[in-house]
Amino acid sequence: MTEEKKQAKENGSAPNVGAMLKVIYAMVGVIVFLFSAYYGLNSYIDSRIDSKIHNADFLKKLARSVRPSLVFDEKGSILADMGAVPLVTKISVSKVQNDSFKIIVSPAEYLGMEPMLEALDDPYVIRAERGQQFDWVFYLARLPKWVAETTPKRDRGRFRLEIIR
Repeated sequence: MTEEKKQAKENGSAPNVGAMLKVIYAMVGVIVFLFSAYYGLNSYIDSRIDSKIHNADFLKKLARSVRPSLVFDEKGSILADMGAVPLVTKISVSKVQNDSFKIIVSPAEYLGMEPMLEALDDPYVIRAERGQQFDWVFYLARLPKWVAETTPKRDRGRFRLEIIR
């Protein structure tokens, strides 16, 4: 090594130019590697997310866990389950007057927030209150025909119940 320094002094060139070039090449190589690894990792993660977003089974599972709901009729029969059936033990529907209903929803566990009840076929004013234990009691009064749009008469009314957690 001392001979290289002597030779460099004699030639008038800077010491270790070859070593400096090796360091520069190594740094450029590391930067290129890091950039390509970052881009590759981002592409991989994006492709995984994209495959999940377009997977129908995953979307169905996600909807069931995020916004569980069910559709039932005025007899209390469940017509469609979108993830809420395991959360509800019983739904009882009773007619109070001609067009008024009292619906009692018994959840399987405590619900701090009242479930959302929506009438699908006819317009109702819906009022909710707590019942016994975990129950929620909904009182539905049909809007007068001069206030609401007229809908065709159906055999039975349908309701959608969405559980909010």
